[in-house]
Amino acid sequence: MKSIIFAVCIVMLAGMFVSINAEYGQESEYDTLTSKLLSKALAQKRNAELINSLLNLPQKLQEAGK
Repeated sequence: MKSIIFAVCIVMLAGMFVSINAEYGQESEYDTLTSKLLSKALAQKRNAELINSLLNLPQKLQEAGK
């Protein structure tokens, strides 16, 4: 759960940096770095959601079998 919250915060922070740079119309290494950071944060969020769903799978299967 903490990793999902962390990933969401990273995504919001990266989005804020992208929007600030878009206002100034400058494309630089900073934009590339922000883009990579955003991509990694989204991948981490997807991985955390997948892990959580796999951890909850036995419980869901047990409930479905009742």
